[in-house]
Amino acid sequence: MVLTKPLPVSVALLALAAIGLGGCLGASGNMVQFRDLADIPEKPAVTAREVNDQAAQSLADDRARTAQAIDSLRNEPFSPPEPAPPVSFDP
Repeated sequence: MVLTKPLPVSVALLALAAIGLGGCLGASGNMVQFRDLADIPEKPAVTAREVNDQAAQSLADDRARTAQAIDSLRNEPFSPPEPAPPVSFDP
């Protein structure tokens, strides 16, 4: 941008102040914020080993049933759908 007239001193100072304040406003986003330690929840209770084992066994059974369903779907014969009837347009 080429200026044909020199800027008045007050306008130049105002522009420098705006640039300086703009830099200060952006700096507040980089400040480190620490968590309030009073808000940390209590440690969760430990789940019994039997409950964990039952959940793992249930998930393994579900996975086996899913694999069996996938295999049965893969082995089924595929029959393509019937073609659509021709469409006639009446002018």
